[in-house]
Amino acid sequence: MKKNRTYIRNFILFLKLTLFCITVLFNQRNFAQDYLIQNIQGSTFRMGWIQIQAGSPIEKVWIDSLEISFEKGDIINLAAGSHIFQFRAENPGNWFLHDVIDTVNINTGDTLSYFLTFPEYKMINSDPYGANIRMNGKVLGQTPLLVSKPDLIANKITLSKDSYKDTTLFSIKKLSKSTMIILNIDPVAQIKKNQMTKLNLSRRSKNIKLALLTFGVSLASGSAAVFLKKKADRNYNRYMRAGNPDDINRFYDLTKRNDRLAAATYLVFEINLLAATYFFFKYLLNKK
Repeated sequence: MKKNRTYIRNFILFLKLTLFCITVLFNQRNFAQDYLIQNIQGSTFRMGWIQIQAGSPIEKVWIDSLEISFEKGDIINLAAGSHIFQFRAENPGNWFLHDVIDTVNINTGDTLSYFLTFPEYKMINSDPYGANIRMNGKVLGQTPLLVSKPDLIANKITLSKDSYKDTTLFSIKKLSKSTMIILNIDPVAQIKKNQMTKLNLSRRSKNIKLALLTFGVSLASGSAAVFLKKKADRNYNRYMRAGNPDDINRFYDLTKRNDRLAAATYLVFEINLLAATYFFFKYLLNKK
């Protein structure tokens, strides 16, 4: 009987623990918010308040990396001091709207009105793409590029690309999500580009021909050097075995002549191999 009562008590304790865990899981956001407001903030004598006003609907708010429940018009009480706020717009699918992260200082007993504006961006693209975007002479990047709305309204935006005329945008007030700028070809720059292209093609053709020619010469001279060296070795062996003075002198002269010719052809081989390598690398550089 006592054993059964022990089982019942343990089962009831297990149910209580299970219910407690479920409660914690379903209310973790409220626990985090209470911890932020009560434990991090300190005593109520060092509290301040903040009211957030935004032109666009807010979906989420984080304070010091903890997400809090927020509705329009709420006044949030926080510990006096510095806090990091992160705001997310209600339309997260619109990647032209970025999160706002800001550090806010709250004084003891004060109520701070915080006015929030989500920065808007516009996609600037060009045909052809890869044009440099300059704002008042400073390079921002290349198309396609996101540019903030205040920069587009207040500054002069210039698009530039080789062989194309510069295109300048002044005070763009009416913004859609993206704008495609058609770049017009600069005739003078295009002629220069065509001339440079023809010159590079001519240089490439010349370099590859010289590389093949010198490589062929190096291959032939290398083969000749090997042949002459073997011939000199054969004559030297005959010179060592010869007993007749006339044969000794003849094989000695042949050995010296073949050695000299082998050395000369080997030098030609090295020079042409270096030249072939040089012209081949010049060909690769002109290709780029």
